[in-house]
Amino acid sequence: MLGALLVLLFIVLPFIEIVLLVWIGGHIGFWPTVGIVIGTGILGGLLAKWQGGRAWREVVVAMQSGRVPGRELLAGALFLVGAAFLLTPGVITDTIGFLFMVPPVRRGLAAFLVSRLRHRAVVGVGRFGGGWRSGAPPEEEQRSGVTRIRRLEDEPSDDEPGPPKT
Repeated sequence: MLGALLVLLFIVLPFIEIVLLVWIGGHIGFWPTVGIVIGTGILGGLLAKWQGGRAWREVVVAMQSGRVPGRELLAGALFLVGAAFLLTPGVITDTIGFLFMVPPVRRGLAAFLVSRLRHRAVVGVGRFGGGWRSGAPPEEEQRSGVTRIRRLEDEPSDDEPGPPKT
């Protein structure tokens, strides 16, 4: 999956971007196309500076109110991804980058990612070094639909003083 994503990101997307820029250049001319690429880069930089400060303020406000700024930090990370897309010349990457700069889009994507990560964390919980094939724990380790999770402190350790454990 990761390999296919990397091929898409580093081979297919740049190829599509070049074809699209050549097509646009054929319709509106070379210099207007160059102007669009440079203009979106400048506009993206200004927007990144403005929205970056806003994202940082949201993190600070969350921390000052005593909350862990999880969603705010994720939204800030998405903002950085959007800024990276804006630095990449092209129409598709600029569109994605500008969408990541819009706070409601960024917050919505952050909420979606948090729900996916939460779901994955609950469903994917398993034994260290293995896990369960179906994503669900064996029946003897289920208690009324809730998976029992043992903490490391509850497990015997080889580092504890005393006779060796067998």
